[in-house]
Order: sequence, then C-alpha cells, then structure tokens
Amino acid sequence: MTAVGRRGRDTATVVITVGVGTINLAFEKHATQSSNYNKTNYHASQAVNGNTKGVWYNNSITHTNYEQGAWWQVDLGSKKNISQIIIYNRTDCCANRLSNYQVSISNKADFSTHTYQQDFHVAPNPKKIIQLDASGKQGRYVRIQLLDKDYLSLAEVQVMGADLLRFAEVGYSRASNNFSGWHDAPNYPNWGAFAILQGDGSIKAWGSSGHGGTDASSGSGYTKIYSNKNAFAALKVDGSIKAWGRSDYGGTGAPSGSGYTKIYSTMRAFAAVKADGSIKVWGSPYAGGTGAPLVEAIPRFIQIGVPLLPLKPMAQLRRGVVHILEAQVRPPVVAIPKFIQL
Repeated sequence: MTAVGRRGRDTATVVITVGVGTINLAFEKHATQSSNYNKTNYHASQAVNGNTKGVWYNNSITHTNYEQGAWWQVDLGSKKNISQIIIYNRTDCCANRLSNYQVSISNKADFSTHTYQQDFHVAPNPKKIIQLDASGKQGRYVRIQLLDKDYLSLAEVQVMGADLLRFAEVGYSRASNNFSGWHDAPNYPNWGAFAILQGDGSIKAWGSSGHGGTDASSGSGYTKIYSNKNAFAALKVDGSIKAWGRSDYGGTGAPSGSGYTKIYSTMRAFAAVKADGSIKVWGSPYAGGTGAPLVEAIPRFIQIGVPLLPLKPMAQLRRGVVHILEAQVRPPVVAIPKFIQL
C-alpha cells in the first residue's frame, strides 16, 4: 500500500489469505463409485464422512460389486492444491482386496487427462499416506481404482491441501470499526457485495447484483481484486484487467491490453497504472473516470558512428594582446554522428 487517504486517494484493495492451514478438502464432498453393492448402505459418501473405523457392521465403509477395475472418486468442487492423500482401508476383514490399485488426480471427471497418477501394490494397514511433492498437485477430482477384478471397499479418503481464499482487506464493517469510518480507510470498500480469489486464481462473488455480486469475471489467473462502491476490477498475471458491477461505476469500460501493475479507485471510478507511469481511467466522469493526464516516457538515445572532432580555438595577436577568435573546426570535414531511439 503506497498511500492512505480520504475519498479519491489510493484505494486499491489489498488481498489477504485465509485458510492457509492444511485441511481435508474431501470432507463431505460429492463422491461416486463404479457400482453399489447395496441399495441403501456402503455408498461412496461413506468415505468422506469423517469416520475412519472401517467396519462393515456400522456402515462406515464403501463397497462396490465384484468387478474389473472397480473405482471410487470424489469431486472437490473446484481445482485445489493437493499436498497429501490419506487412504483408510477396511479393518474388520478383507484388507488385501486393496493391494493392487491406482490413485489419480485430474481436472476432468472422466480422467481422460491427469495431473498425478501412481500405482500401489501393498494394502494400507490400516492407512496409506501419499505425500506429494513440495509444490503439490492441482486437481478437482481424486480417484482410487483397482487394477484387477475384486470388490473395492474404503473406510475413508482424506485429500489434504490448502483451500486458499483471498478477501479484500477492508470491508465496509471493518472500515467503520477499525479506521474511524470509511472516509479514512486505506481502501474504498464495496457497499453491497463480496468477491474472493480462490487458490487457482478464479473469482467468486456474491451479494447485490448492482454492486458486482453476480457476473464476476470468469477464468483463472487473477492475482488481485480491487473495489469501489458498486463495482470490482481484477488484475491478472499478465497485467490485463477485467471489471464487473454497475457500469457507470466502472463495472464496464476497463482498458484492454496488458502490462498494468496496479489499480486505484474513487467512489465511482478506477485508474490503472503501468510500469512506465501511463494511466488509463474508466467509470463516472464526475469521479475521475475521464481526463487522466497523458504521461509519456522521455525518449532515450544512444550515439552510433564517429563523433565530431573537438573544436580548436584560434588566437591572433593585436597590439600585443592575444584575442581569442571564433572557434573553428579542424579538419573542416567530419562525420556527422547518428542517434537511435531506445
């Protein structure tokens, strides 16, 4: 944050990260399996209910039919950063059924592509911890599949990772409580909606549609969210900008192109700055959405070729006094230097 002030000053919304600690991303998420051994019990959801006991009689396990390549999978809801997968096996009997299996991570429900895949040939006793590399793996779906023909039973599957959600640092209530009112807050808060950055750089928004609570920018790769009273603007990795919310507050009209490094806001307008100092504004013309100064970079030149030879002054003696005459060039023919602009 480079400036703190009243209305019309730097109000770029800084984001903070919450939920950094590792959590079970699969808990109570939607799970499916290749078949159901029983119509009412032992369904795929039993492996994401938090119960790791692995006992048939208390309905704490999953169970498929006897089949080739039986599988179970969970949908994490969106792409997540996965650091670890923990598989809990059945404990009352039949542990060896899970002794030849494959674990995969994918962003597609049919696993036509995958970001991680590994075969295992030892049954979890009672659990198997799969530690992924330091940077983790990204994916939305996790699947466990037998490599041979058998029943597939699981007690629990935990998919560990950080579910990163980044909110605006200053919301309306915090501005009122922590900064003696929103006029003195370092950021200009949105008055009727929230917007968050998820771990994959995608955006979720909710609240009043007139304040940007709907129609948030799609896609991923966003790094920061900025706000004014009734709109949001998001900056991508390449410095391009997407805006949404009330159009006369800057929800539309964001500049095209890339290379922007920061966004500022007033109550009803935005200003985006590039590294060379050039500025683009949009939003209400009564709040700074037009009329930004034209900032041009000062040209830089380098010299190529042969430089001019130094001038040599001529002297003449008059009545015993040396007079310096106008400088003359010797020799009279020289090369003219050339310059190119950087």
